[in-house]
Amino acid sequence: MFAYIGPDAPDPELLVQAAEGAARRGPHAHGWAGHGVAAHRALGCLDPASARGLTASRLVGHARLATSGRPGDIAAIQPIEANGHLIVHNGTVPDLAALSALDAITGGVSDTVSGSVSDTVALAACYARLRARGRTPQQALDDTLQAAAQTAWAVVVLDASGDLVHHRHRLPLFELVTPEGGVYLSSGRLPAATATPPGQSNTATARQAGTAPA
Repeated sequence: MFAYIGPDAPDPELLVQAAEGAARRGPHAHGWAGHGVAAHRALGCLDPASARGLTASRLVGHARLATSGRPGDIAAIQPIEANGHLIVHNGTVPDLAALSALDAITGGVSDTVSGSVSDTVALAACYARLRARGRTPQQALDDTLQAAAQTAWAVVVLDASGDLVHHRHRLPLFELVTPEGGVYLSSGRLPAATATPPGQSNTATARQAGTAPA
């Protein structure tokens, strides 16, 4: 997976490097979407160089390794969109029925978006319903992941509000903050990037140019 949030368009070379980290993981399908960029979803490997032309100030992308659902399931190509939220996810939900623990809160998740049985589609549906019920982005992500009961995961959500939230446990996710205020996320290690804190939801925030990273 890869993502960017910033005050301006991403640096093309850094975005390609972030996409390279995603491309190493998943051969089955790839895609990207964001605010002000045409969504792209296709079967097959991600060509990292294709990210060079993306100029949105908020975007997420993914290369899929199908561990739940069919490798050729078009509806399972990430990012998954649900009520304006864009979700990318590495990991496997061991039992999709576990997400029914949120039924009382979310109003049920059996009608997951797109009709796909992908676990990421189910996660996206849960997240969207929790947000609609008033949860903050971090609360919605935490509650969704708790119900999913995975042993390892990395998730990035471009919330409809513009917030970029992420959470990982036992799977890699790296963050690079530039002096210009851009934040790049990738499942592969970027030069000068640091691992995101595990076991908690975090919000990546675009900073004003020249502001030192926190």
